[in-house]
Amino acid sequence: MKKRRRISRKKGERSGPIFMKHPFSDIDPDALKAMLVEIAKKKTIEFPEAVERLFEFLRTYDPFHLLSVLSTYGLMVGVHERDGVMQNSKPLLQQHHVELLQALLLSISPKKIGIKLARPDVVQKIIDLLDDVADAFHQRRYAAMEAERDSQNRILLAIQEQVRAHTQMVRNWGYFPHVISISLDLYSPLDEPLRRAHGFSATELITVARHLVSLLEARMTERLQALRRIFRERKGWDAIRTYYKVFPDLKGEPEDLRGFFGSRPPLSAVRAMILEHSDLRLPEYATFTAAELEERTGISGEVILKIINVLSFEIGALVGKDIEHFFMGNPIWRAPIIKMEKGFYCCIPQSIFSHIHYLMRYLCDAAGLKTVLEERRSEYLEKAVHSLLKKALPEAELMLNVRWKVGSEQYENDHLAFIDRTLLIVEDKSAALTESGLRGAPDRIKRHIKDLIIDPSDQSLRLEKLIWAAKDGDTDAVESLKPIGLPLVDIDRIIRLSVTIDDFSVLSSAEREISEVGLLPDGIPLAPVMAIADLGVVVEITSRPFFFLHYLSERYRIQKNIKIVAGEVDFLGLYLETGFNIGQMERDKVDLIITGMSQPIDNYYDSLAAGVKIPKPEPKIGAYFKRIFDGLALRKPSGWLSWTSYLLSSASYREQKKLDRMLNDLRDNVKKHWRNPSHKFALGCFPPEGRDTAIVYVVLPPQLYDKRKELVGDVVQNMMSQHSQTQCLVIGRNTERWDDPYAWIGMVNLIDR
Repeated sequence: MKKRRRISRKKGERSGPIFMKHPFSDIDPDALKAMLVEIAKKKTIEFPEAVERLFEFLRTYDPFHLLSVLSTYGLMVGVHERDGVMQNSKPLLQQHHVELLQALLLSISPKKIGIKLARPDVVQKIIDLLDDVADAFHQRRYAAMEAERDSQNRILLAIQEQVRAHTQMVRNWGYFPHVISISLDLYSPLDEPLRRAHGFSATELITVARHLVSLLEARMTERLQALRRIFRERKGWDAIRTYYKVFPDLKGEPEDLRGFFGSRPPLSAVRAMILEHSDLRLPEYATFTAAELEERTGISGEVILKIINVLSFEIGALVGKDIEHFFMGNPIWRAPIIKMEKGFYCCIPQSIFSHIHYLMRYLCDAAGLKTVLEERRSEYLEKAVHSLLKKALPEAELMLNVRWKVGSEQYENDHLAFIDRTLLIVEDKSAALTESGLRGAPDRIKRHIKDLIIDPSDQSLRLEKLIWAAKDGDTDAVESLKPIGLPLVDIDRIIRLSVTIDDFSVLSSAEREISEVGLLPDGIPLAPVMAIADLGVVVEITSRPFFFLHYLSERYRIQKNIKIVAGEVDFLGLYLETGFNIGQMERDKVDLIITGMSQPIDNYYDSLAAGVKIPKPEPKIGAYFKRIFDGLALRKPSGWLSWTSYLLSSASYREQKKLDRMLNDLRDNVKKHWRNPSHKFALGCFPPEGRDTAIVYVVLPPQLYDKRKELVGDVVQNMMSQHSQTQCLVIGRNTERWDDPYAWIGMVNLIDR
């Protein structure tokens, strides 16, 4: 399963983010509001009409053929043995479109569904119409937001609409192997109570669903290989004969088509005919039997049928249902299978995993296991976070469920990870966003924001403030922290993070709006909120403790400075490319939409899932910085993890390469002129405003080594007096031992904390 759609780049294009001006940025805000309200009024009229046109198509054309064509050409991608997953730059449609069409199909009486086969032009009309209907569902709500007189409620409605759009359109909350492993780890402890209630376990359901996905993929791969064999032919009749050869069950003989094509049929016309004709088989590929799954899974046919019964509807099962609910609570989310006379049809088996949390809530509620599920989610998240922190920071001291008091008030933090001089505070939140938060009044979404986003952030911030107070000499704070046993004197950096099971990235990206509605008091910065699946990806891709901690600290900072609409893996993609060194954009306070930055990471994981191993994407760092980091990681001087962060925040990849050249030039200058008391021997690197640590590189020959303290002190004072930074990392290099990344390294603080 793909995390999200990606933006492709032509061969030879420069890598990195591509910045485009928003088309509405030059429009007067009042004029834009008026335009959006007019669009909303228009869509209010068009929405039911568009839905009815979709019904007309389903009553006219074979819906199983339509669903199969749409899911095959819109949702599936090819895999190159060397380059990995290949994706169309302009995807035809998304999974939620197919889910909507399937729900509409189930809303029609079996006697009224169509039987005609849709030609490509009809399929394109349906694709366009599905896109129009999905957009219209949200666009018509602009009028309701504008009519709301209370400004705070208007902002809340806008946040709610973002959540609704995310719920409607975003499907894949993780990469497929991760989704499988998380689902099994999370729900397998519920096997026995679910088996008693439903006749099957969570593990059996997940196993059957996984094999449905793999079986459909295998069939589609076999089809694609057959078509490739046909399309390698360079003559029309050769292609026709090969078509009959690779599909031996075709009726008749190739020569039967001579009257249709003539003696020398155009190759392009033959290929188009073969492709369209082969598409008639697509519903067969998405049709399964319990016997097939029993053979693949080893699970009894009786149990499989029970699973299928829960995961399926018959045609007509949704007749009379409110179409409006298909967008925020589509019944297909928990039952994407259609029962047939022989077997069952499922063209989007991946939908089971897209909505596995929704499905498991449904099963547990029906079995009276709501409280059991909530407890299991909490237990799972705590263990999963602990495991990932151990993997990311193997040398850290990890603490679970840390309790401390301020006066008579008892407080608790879920995870502390202390390594070098850095403390990472992580809070878990296993609750889910309810349908009432999506559909209800503004107060409902306000409650969800507080419970899911603000409270865990406030919990970690409370401890951070107490630690800084203790370091400043507050005796009460010191007393409160004694039960934890933290070495306060050694802490010089605190990083906060909140982790969830479900994806709340759309809420955590709305910090500015949350503050505007008064939910976030001034001076209360939100910790980044990350789903457990995304945290696993961050841990694996950053791979080294200094990258992991730098990502989290800069992810926190960048969330404060500019508004970015993105999923977590898009943030990670931006980090790999830039290290979050986007100073000009931060200064200009631009709003960014960085969807598509996840492309290298998507390609890596999707390729692995398809059995193709390609190089893992890594943060871009220059050769010199890599040597510094390797040296620090080997020796681990006190403060080294903070130093790596200062370095990574001081220069982008391009700037690092430029810095390397400048240092080489400085070395040449020092070797020539070191006897001159006024010769240049230092280079300062001052990051953008808001980062309090500068980097000063000092290059000395062996002859001046004994005077380094005096020389460094003078040059640092002189350089820092012209800038706002309060401390600097000094890196000394020896002209005669240039292969060493540094001869000495240390911090200089100009202002006490």
